[in-house]
Amino acid sequence: MEPVRTKAEVIVRLQGQSEQLRALGVAQLGLFGSFVRDEAGPTSDVDLLAELEDRALTLNGYFAVVDFLEGLLGRPVELLTRTSLSRHIGPHILREVADVPLAA
Repeated sequence: MEPVRTKAEVIVRLQGQSEQLRALGVAQLGLFGSFVRDEAGPTSDVDLLAELEDRALTLNGYFAVVDFLEGLLGRPVELLTRTSLSRHIGPHILREVADVPLAA
């Protein structure tokens, strides 16, 4: 798939696959980093903050979500969870994260 280039493209693609994301155990998604600041370049990855359901909180479940997202967005994905945020960087991420509503 063609790589996403803008924040809007990321959000549209994620929302267009909300059913599949939910099937993989994604409860919530937020976008942060260069894409949310409209600073992404050709080699930028997509930074996402996720709330994962218990069934996705396994090594296989996590990588299934990452693999799906990378295929969907056409770029490497850095997928973090709130519990994985460091106390040093976490507050900065939480201040800039943009919620990506997924249909229920």
